[in-house]
Amino acid sequence: MVTSVTPFGNVGPYRDFLADELIINALGGFIYGVGEPDREPLGGQGVQSQILAGACANAATLAALFARRKDGRGQQVDISVQEVTATLLEAALTIASYTGWTWRRSGKRRAVAYHPIYNYSCRNGYINISILEDREWRSFCDLIGCKELAEDPRFATSRERLERADEVDALLANWLSARDSEEIYRVAQAHRLACGPVSTVPDLLASPHLGARGFFSVVPLDGREMAVTAPPFIMSDEPKPFTEDDCEPTSMADAGVAFMGDQPSTDRPLPLAAIRVLDCTHSWAGPLATQFTAYFGAEVIHVESLRHPDRWRGPVTSSQDSRFTYRYPHHEPGHRPYNRNALFNELNTGKLAIALDLTDPRGQETFAALVRQSDAVVTNFSVGAIHKLGLDHDSLTAIKPAIISLSLTGLGGTGPDKGFLAWGTTIEALSGLANRQGYLGGPPLLSNMAYGDPVAGIFGGVALLTALWHKQRTGVGQHIDLSLLECSTTLLLDATADYSYDGTDHGRQGNRHADYAPRGCYPCAGEDRWIAISVISDDQWRRLCCAMGRQSWADDPRFATPKGRHVHHDNLD
Repeated sequence: MVTSVTPFGNVGPYRDFLADELIINALGGFIYGVGEPDREPLGGQGVQSQILAGACANAATLAALFARRKDGRGQQVDISVQEVTATLLEAALTIASYTGWTWRRSGKRRAVAYHPIYNYSCRNGYINISILEDREWRSFCDLIGCKELAEDPRFATSRERLERADEVDALLANWLSARDSEEIYRVAQAHRLACGPVSTVPDLLASPHLGARGFFSVVPLDGREMAVTAPPFIMSDEPKPFTEDDCEPTSMADAGVAFMGDQPSTDRPLPLAAIRVLDCTHSWAGPLATQFTAYFGAEVIHVESLRHPDRWRGPVTSSQDSRFTYRYPHHEPGHRPYNRNALFNELNTGKLAIALDLTDPRGQETFAALVRQSDAVVTNFSVGAIHKLGLDHDSLTAIKPAIISLSLTGLGGTGPDKGFLAWGTTIEALSGLANRQGYLGGPPLLSNMAYGDPVAGIFGGVALLTALWHKQRTGVGQHIDLSLLECSTTLLLDATADYSYDGTDHGRQGNRHADYAPRGCYPCAGEDRWIAISVISDDQWRRLCCAMGRQSWADDPRFATPKGRHVHHDNLD
């Protein structure tokens, strides 16, 4: 069994290309939609895409182990970081195939969606407010003592608020700027509003909530201490170490190893065939987690209610809000728009579906029958809703003791903030991702999508496959408590380690890197066309100058060393 993780995979025309985080994110399509519309695309801080590629490699390797248990044959697992990065796009590839729509930068706001979803300045930093529904807007107006604002027809709907976003922001500015982020956070969450501070790295390391969940631990290093992160999910029955029994057959010849260059076999069953997963999720993070198992051959049944269908099916009437027609083939919602929305279709291919009312005894009875025939149940409702619907682990094990249950919640199922409401944009702020994303000297920006959702979906797929593998070896089910906040904070493991070790905090650097230069996105011929360039060594700098026909730059003493190029980065740009 061989697993490889490379920038562009082991096959294809890019397989030998060099890349760092910026280049991968550029060629993966991720950064084109991030940043201000009249400025360069933003991306490439830290090693986020590489961490996510590692998680995907984990999941794919587990699937390969399932396959080997069936037929004793090994294989090559080939992970492309570029392809992992493309997975993060909010159904942009499916939407583009439906309508030709292109995901573009909208700066501080989500241009085609809702408002306010925004990082606002407050007394001691920034606070994210994410209002998706009109009732939330009315509740927020009540919170800030502006009931007349809630009744103003100019701001009655999300569409109208987006059209008058500058006016909305001006109306909120005075109330927010007079208060600390923690105060706003607590009072907004008490009103069941998705709100969270834009966390800094020191904020994360000092977080009482993350501390209560044991997310960070401290290890000694060279006479100092460094913070390291735990997995972003808590398993009630931690998987046991591998034994010799897990490694049979021992002979490579007996195993039928597929060496590099072998074509994938079409005669072997999919790895997770005969496994059934009940997918009681909605929107993005949960469906992406279960899609991993569907791709690997599990029977995944997406459970919804007619009264409360998956929100990414909708709106479910043909009188579609014109803002969202770009999500439907040829911009036409059609007679069954609930089956035509790109957001839903992107994440639910390969699944079955059933409509059940879990508040009705008949629906409960049918659901219990499905649980008895399933290996895992996955949810991404709030902590309170999980218990109300009988989807908590205790209720499920009363039906089937060996069941696996995976709960994806905003801040996890334990800790002082466990019941707080968070959308993907809220998670971007709380996790510290937003604080690192922005132009040099500028404010923190959102990614123009609910970035926290696909990140959690990928880690959810890893957690589910890990638990299924553990169950196959031991027969033991378990509960997995996954926190969207911890999944996104994991992507900052380099930043939290640096700060805890020596106090280093690079903050927002645009597309630049702390150690090498030049690095950035530069405009090309054509409308909104850009090239990402990242020069890591002196040799690469000389090669770039040669390719551009600018040998004099290579000979310039200001640019002869990495430090010199970094000091004179503005001149290079």
